[in-house]
Amino acid sequence: RAPRPAVAVFQTEVFRTWGGIQTFNRHLLEALIELAETRGWAVRVFSLRDRGRVDLSSSVRLWGAGGRRMRFAAACLLNGFLADAVVIGHVNLAPLALVARTIRPRLRYAVIAHGFEIWTLQGGLRRAGLRASSLVAAVSHDTRARLVARGVEEQRVVLLPNTVDAARFTIG
Repeated sequence: RAPRPAVAVFQTEVFRTWGGIQTFNRHLLEALIELAETRGWAVRVFSLRDRGRVDLSSSVRLWGAGGRRMRFAAACLLNGFLADAVVIGHVNLAPLALVARTIRPRLRYAVIAHGFEIWTLQGGLRRAGLRASSLVAAVSHDTRARLVARGVEEQRVVLLPNTVDAARFTIG
């Protein structure tokens, strides 16, 4: 039997607070759980600010570093080397995938581009990590346009809009 494809996801945080990026991350995980179950993937999620280990499904496990940056970076690098694909939940974490790709040149990784952090992105490792990615998912048309203007190839930038949590949103 062939091994299950492995996907590593690097996030700043998922469950600790209720901001816009965290809500997006939770919805992304819901989609990954469904994909993992139907496609037979093994998904490992690494969160910088969340704490502990949680099995989100039979195929998806989350590990939280509790803010310990070196432990988080080490876990991401080790699992990035072993994964078939990596999803980077924030451009600030893109250098981790860039390092993993230095060791494993065929590693495919995608970066989620949320907005403001892309609009003000300066040079350095974050920009290099973004440009070296296999795919960039922009949460708005404006962010997509700014990525292309900053040198990310247009064909590698897809639109993955922010979501609304129907349970928290009411009209009237």
